[in-house]
Amino acid sequence: MSRYILRRLLIAVPTLIVISFVVFAILALAPTDPMASFGADPRVPPEVRERQADQSATLQAGYLILAARALGLDCGPMGGFDRAKVDAAFFSDGKWKSTLLVNLGYGDSAKLHPRNPRLDFDDACRIV
Repeated sequence: MSRYILRRLLIAVPTLIVISFVVFAILALAPTDPMASFGADPRVPPEVRERQADQSATLQAGYLILAARALGLDCGPMGGFDRAKVDAAFFSDGKWKSTLLVNLGYGDSAKLHPRNPRLDFDDACRIV
């Protein structure tokens, strides 16, 4: 099984690199920036721009969490906070807005809760 996974990784990683390069080249060669026209288009309602910004910020926060965990840091993303108070405290000029908070650091492993039970592969998946 480990040889299979290693073989798949050796195929997947170069493939992803090539795909990333091709996408980057296509975007770099495009005559205009598609997102710049999206932001400058007066027909796009502010609600749509706000939703797009929230989705992009959440995706970037996910990448931040993955990178921090790869470095061995513990992460605690939080939602449900008072955005107005956070924005007033940290972004008083109004140029930026908060989407979520992420605690980063090294936790005390003695105080961590045990991981919840997980299903076995055969219980969760069916190969057809």
